[in-house]
Amino acid sequence: MSQFNQDGKEFSGVRSLSMRANGFILLEVLLAMSLVATSWMVLGNSFQHMILRLGQLQEKRVQMKKELDQHELTLIFQGTRKQCHSPFKRICK
Repeated sequence: MSQFNQDGKEFSGVRSLSMRANGFILLEVLLAMSLVATSWMVLGNSFQHMILRLGQLQEKRVQMKKELDQHELTLIFQGTRKQCHSPFKRICK
């Protein structure tokens, strides 16, 4: 049962409609794949930024700990130096 248009040629609307639907499905699949790829890239970038920030904070924490230790040693050294009443000054130094 073929359908004919006004010119007497066979109407192939069903096949054309099927090809358009396949093209649309292909477009949907490509769009979905690009959205998934973009989401993974954004997630990876966020994770990389978080790890970088964590490393920087860790370095800052270590530096602050070293400075605090140095300050405490300086205070202890100055405190023992002031409290030394020994006649032998070499013992206090």
